[in-house]
Amino acid sequence: MRAATVLRSVIYRALAIVLAALAVLSSIAPAPAFAADSDQPVKTVRVGWLVNSEGFQNGTPGERLSGWGYEYLQTLSYYTPGWRYEYVSGTFTELMDMLEAGEIDLMPNISYSEERAQKLLFSSNPEGTERYY
Repeated sequence: MRAATVLRSVIYRALAIVLAALAVLSSIAPAPAFAADSDQPVKTVRVGWLVNSEGFQNGTPGERLSGWGYEYLQTLSYYTPGWRYEYVSGTFTELMDMLEAGEIDLMPNISYSEERAQKLLFSSNPEGTERYY
């Protein structure tokens, strides 16, 4: 084998290892969504985290969180610089009581009803439709 071919192979392997290490590090310690020297204050938004809601919210606060509800909030965080989410776990009933008492700020996955609209602030933009049979 020629020396140039061996050198190219070594360079490609080293590059692949460095890129893999960077990918792992960026998933473990992501960069903040806004500049650290910004004058914008950080606001803590307490979010209700439903326990046993597989697929929507997986894991418990303090562990690795995932699910499409979690990913949706992470996407929103790009548009709300300065917000830091703090997740509060509980059952649906516990979290509803906390939301009504003002102990948490946000709770996803609440179906709209006229009764709930009397107590809670729902988005004016529809997210989808629900049908109950």
